[in-house]
Amino acid sequence: MRFLGLVYALLLGSPLLALESPLSAPVSCEREADCLAQLNGLAIREGDVLILKLESGKTKSYRDDREACEKGVAADCVKYELRGYRQDQKTYVVGYSLYEGGGANIISAQSGHTVFLSSLPEFSPNSRSFVSADSDPHFERAYEIAIWSFTSDSPKQEFLYSTPKGHPEESWEVLGWDGNDRINLKVGILNETDSTQELETSVIRTEQGWKLNWPLSNLK
Repeated sequence: MRFLGLVYALLLGSPLLALESPLSAPVSCEREADCLAQLNGLAIREGDVLILKLESGKTKSYRDDREACEKGVAADCVKYELRGYRQDQKTYVVGYSLYEGGGANIISAQSGHTVFLSSLPEFSPNSRSFVSADSDPHFERAYEIAIWSFTSDSPKQEFLYSTPKGHPEESWEVLGWDGNDRINLKVGILNETDSTQELETSVIRTEQGWKLNWPLSNLK
């Protein structure tokens, strides 16, 4: 009976086949074509449109405006690229680039709910949390460092850090996860001579929540 069900799904072109087929490991790629090949119909591209299939049978689409990018129309320029799928959390990762800068969307395959990030996320080893850093201080930023964890069908933000007003300009970078409860970071701080001092630090999960080791004792 299961074999017949799969045959009927193939004949009808049902999106449920791909959604019911578990992936053995998270899918991550530098090139969208590699992700699409691994997802086997879970996501597809039709020209300038990236289409993601949701568990409800609905889809979520992202349309590029490459012509605007080529003509230098900054307000409309946008390019989307599938960068991953996390089977354990049923979550898509879609990166996007603008005329200047870019970021990423985290999309729930269950509800379609979207979290907007300033950079591509870096997931913890157990895939239950992810971190994003906005390294460009020359544009208005929603955060410098932010962390989310999965508590239901969509991520919940658990930590956010922004440079305090009046402080020197900061530029943050995620160096990587050290286990599931520690994230190593690097920060560049612009000093009075317009040179940048680079320091390494970390944010650690405690019983009270995430704690950034900041300010640093060796900051001058």
